[in-house]
Amino acid sequence: MKLPIQDRLKHIFGDCHNAGPATDEQIQAAERKIALAFPPSFRAFLSTYGASSFQAPYRIAGIVPEIDPDETPEWESVSQANLARRMPRLIYFTSDGCDCRLYLDSRNPGDDGEYPVIALGPRFDDVRIASSFVEFAEEAIFVDPLEKYG
Repeated sequence: MKLPIQDRLKHIFGDCHNAGPATDEQIQAAERKIALAFPPSFRAFLSTYGASSFQAPYRIAGIVPEIDPDETPEWESVSQANLARRMPRLIYFTSDGCDCRLYLDSRNPGDDGEYPVIALGPRFDDVRIASSFVEFAEEAIFVDPLEKYG
């Protein structure tokens, strides 16, 4: 039996450097900006951790605090990152630090409302990496999920 999403997220992100919790209003505003709803595990991540410098090379885009425009931001804003990328029905949330980007694919939701994680970039043309955000993060604790694809 799997643990509840919040417990799984705490195991993954509890000791990481995180942006801090986002409010429901901030999450809903981000969803309106990108015109997509977040799946349950990503929404739970945002409400508890906001954004995260979690496992090299992955920095999870999210709801980030306001910063001085002269400073380099620590995390990407999930809404700004998605508006810049404009990938229909895909929600960008991280990259491998090179040319591969990972997205939550709202085109193929699971019965539980979760969106699968897909990779796009060199060697990756819409490759399914995990069945949900939380499953991607659980795997990334131990091994780079992209390594199994070469």
